[in-house]
Amino acid sequence: MKGGYTHLLAEYVVGTEFADLPQEVIAAVKLHLLDGLGIALGAYSTGHPLITSLIGLTLEMGGKEEATILGVGARLPSPEAAFVNGVLANFLDYSDGHFMGGHINDRLVPVALAAAERVGASGKELLTALAVGYEIYIELAYALFSEVEPASVKLPYFVMLGPLAGAATAGKLLRLSKEQLAGALGLAASIQLGGAQYVLSGGHEKDLSSGHEARRGLFAALLAQRGILGSHDILEGERGIFKAIGSAPPTTVELGRKWRITECYFKPYPAC
Repeated sequence: MKGGYTHLLAEYVVGTEFADLPQEVIAAVKLHLLDGLGIALGAYSTGHPLITSLIGLTLEMGGKEEATILGVGARLPSPEAAFVNGVLANFLDYSDGHFMGGHINDRLVPVALAAAERVGASGKELLTALAVGYEIYIELAYALFSEVEPASVKLPYFVMLGPLAGAATAGKLLRLSKEQLAGALGLAASIQLGGAQYVLSGGHEKDLSSGHEARRGLFAALLAQRGILGSHDILEGERGIFKAIGSAPPTTVELGRKWRITECYFKPYPAC
């Protein structure tokens, strides 16, 4: 595969335009965007101590006013807004998902909104970035976990999908080159949640993970925009992600030929 699997994904992200999106994909992206917004606003309205404490802390830290915290209306630096909105979009456990790889709009909608605000993107640019982010997320879910069950290794490897797809989403809005996008994927692939003990012992790791993933994806793209690049072969390399989980990159991909966002589900209840 010329340039490797990581570069193939980057090429797809850079090369896809709004005109390439089928009408059913545009309709689906809008629904998933609205779903994420509604969940985040619902979470904000609970007034839960975790939510109020997190928002209070980030507002206290302040910074450049470039992206909006949903529900609050205040603006923060785009990575911090993505972080807070990611936590909000996940908090009620209503976020959408794909049966191959977990939940998506709580990771990608915050990234897309924050990056779009930062650059003053159009609605079409926002929808395009979100569409390619979904396709990258689902492509990686199939590629990484068709043969390897994440739970079998007792580590939440699925949390790599959010930062990787988030970097793709942000990179599209930031107009990164293929080389920059591949480097952003390399930076984003670092796992911030190294254990899953919260499943047994409780703890707020899970509540915050989606926010960390959103922030990491956007921050990786911003770094890449400035020439700070991660491994260009982070997925297929000898010490890359596929090797780490005991899988292998696919020999063919459906990106651009088959749109998988239509395989995603919406939750009727806040449960898995």
